[in-house]
Amino acid sequence: RPPRSTLFPYTTLFRSMKPFWSLARRMFRYRTMLIAALASAAISASSLGVGIVATKPILENILSSTGKTLPQLASNLNANAWVAGRIPQAWIDSLPADRFSAIVWIMVGMAILTVVGAVMTFTHAFLSLTIVQRTVADIRRETFHRVLRLPLKDIVTVGAADKVSRIIADAAALESGLNSLISKSVSQSFKGVAFLIAAMYIEWKMSLGAIILGPGLYTVIRKLGKRIRRASRSAMQSQAGLYGAALESLQGLRVVKVHTTERYEAGRFHRINKDFMRMMLRVRTARAVSSPLVEALCIIVLGGLFLIPAHAVIQRNLDPSGVIAAFMALFAAGASLKPLTGIINDIQQSSASAVRLREILDAAPEPG
Repeated sequence: RPPRSTLFPYTTLFRSMKPFWSLARRMFRYRTMLIAALASAAISASSLGVGIVATKPILENILSSTGKTLPQLASNLNANAWVAGRIPQAWIDSLPADRFSAIVWIMVGMAILTVVGAVMTFTHAFLSLTIVQRTVADIRRETFHRVLRLPLKDIVTVGAADKVSRIIADAAALESGLNSLISKSVSQSFKGVAFLIAAMYIEWKMSLGAIILGPGLYTVIRKLGKRIRRASRSAMQSQAGLYGAALESLQGLRVVKVHTTERYEAGRFHRINKDFMRMMLRVRTARAVSSPLVEALCIIVLGGLFLIPAHAVIQRNLDPSGVIAAFMALFAAGASLKPLTGIINDIQQSSASAVRLREILDAAPEPG
């Protein structure tokens, strides 16, 4: 029987990052801002998707000698089952009838959608960063209060530098992960889905083939993410050792100078620093290989998919404007989803910091 981790990979991934998700749930304290941020990201992505769909009639008017006028495009839209004649005929009759005016009007509409999308993107980023900053400040304050209430032996045995490292450095790393989760990943995911829907609307056969790229990308990201998470946790422990070596040497600098042990203290710091660098280099390798690997997979698959409709266009069996618009939407979807590899790596890296913070928050306080 195969192990449970291979049957339920998403469950295993969630469990391994449980401390991170438990701290991320604290962002729900700011529900109003969170809903507004998600709504802003959805509106921004929708405006971009509509803009991609609007390129199809522009290409039809440019590439085809029998391109449609703006009243004809509006009439076709009005006859659609989704619209069902809701556009008044007087509005359709007032539209300019020449093809160039149709292109100008569509470009003006796309410009308006672009401005709306930019404003919504700013609103989403502004609200997301506000939520993350407030959440991390709450976690940092609670962690410090918990450290003050820990038994004295826990501080003396491990050293104060470890606790300081968790309160400051680990909280900063957690902030990076939360920012990637709620700001970057939400925005990029909404945009990628909107572009994919637009591509499916324009040319569903070619777009459906692009979806097969998903499982391969997930496998690559999951393998690299596990390596990053393990190396990041070791790096955080080494960083705490750096704090300890530096604080001990500088706080006891008079004793160091009296006994002329500068060389010894420098050598001790150098060894800990090399260990920290080695752990960070392991993280570097996984992060560096993830982005070009995913990019190469996307280009190879999309390039292969483009050969099928290109052959149909050459044989005059397919409208070239639809193929071009669909490929533009797929390219935009790939460009939006590509940064998710780096975002997931950031979340995996910050999950190691979440584990260290969770250890303090779950520690039993000193009996009163």
